[in-house]
Amino acid sequence: MHRRYLAAIAAAAIACGVMPAAASAKLKLGITSVALQNRSPALFYGNVNALKMGIIRTQINWANIAKRKPAHAEDPNDEAYNWKQLDKLVTDGAEWATAAEGTVIYNVWGTPRWARQYKRNVHYVPVPDTKKFREFMRALAERYNGAFVPTGATVPLPRITHWEIWNEPNNALGLAKPGGKGGKGTSAGAKAYITILSTAYNAIHNEDPTGEPKAVVIGGAVGGRTGIDHVTFYNALKRGKAKMDAISVHPYSLLPTLGPSDGAPGKGYLYPFYRLGNFDRFISFVKGWKGSKFPIYVTEIGWQVKSGKNLLGVSTRLQARYFKQAVSKLKRYPQVQGMVWYMLRDEPNPAGWQSGLLNIHGKKRPVWFEWSGLNH
Repeated sequence: MHRRYLAAIAAAAIACGVMPAAASAKLKLGITSVALQNRSPALFYGNVNALKMGIIRTQINWANIAKRKPAHAEDPNDEAYNWKQLDKLVTDGAEWATAAEGTVIYNVWGTPRWARQYKRNVHYVPVPDTKKFREFMRALAERYNGAFVPTGATVPLPRITHWEIWNEPNNALGLAKPGGKGGKGTSAGAKAYITILSTAYNAIHNEDPTGEPKAVVIGGAVGGRTGIDHVTFYNALKRGKAKMDAISVHPYSLLPTLGPSDGAPGKGYLYPFYRLGNFDRFISFVKGWKGSKFPIYVTEIGWQVKSGKNLLGVSTRLQARYFKQAVSKLKRYPQVQGMVWYMLRDEPNPAGWQSGLLNIHGKKRPVWFEWSGLNH
């Protein structure tokens, strides 16, 4: 990272009343690549271990677990629930976390059709009925409290210790209510998300085992370039006294070619989106709301590689450079616990998301070797 850039950031930090403390030695680096983790666990964990990652972010999709309405929704043994894939995910994750001294974050989202709050259909993820979501969360939290023994088993399932509630709820792609262009749905808003977050928070902490550390419930996961801007959404969470033990953000570059400098004074679109270039503002916001020691996670970040169908990407060389700069930037903040890269391998569809450490053919990109070099 250039000295002039560091000096500019420091000057901006002073102006905002925020100066980064000493470099964080506890920043964990990791990956989120849910489809690959489920379909090719050997490939997934092989790379996770080779790169000595310290964090994995995966997903619990309510819509997949409960495709039909349970008769007794608070009962984890209700026959309508299909836990098979998640049980394996949690078991594999616990084994890895123990061996690697790592952290697995389970992102909970996805609303089944039968659990929608609104009768009118939306194209995106709809707001769930609060009662139905509460019942599901109670079943989910009980199943993975570390003491639950499933039917037919002799030992309990592992405990989930880190939960993240919903994904990018500030835009319609993450949390929608009826309306919007063509009736596809519009952003449901912070009030709807606070209800979801508080419901999950209470259900999870009701299952905290006596004498053990409490679970960590992460709120936020705000990102995207559409919907409600980051500043407005987080401020609404603060006013609504949203319950959480840690906060997360997805500070993707709005102008990818600017890399981690996007959002810095004179670089790219300024407020009201949090990116690495103005990350000091997010630090200042969290400090003013929750204090200087409140844990922060970057649960998604990455730069796509430019291709014939993806003109907003960058070169593989720049992708690797931006990764290194992002790590250097976030290590300056002791409260930032983890940075999660999206994703391990490019999506099979060339028109899909292409930010992988591996390309569509599984070939290692320069960013893979940059990551490896951090561990040596």
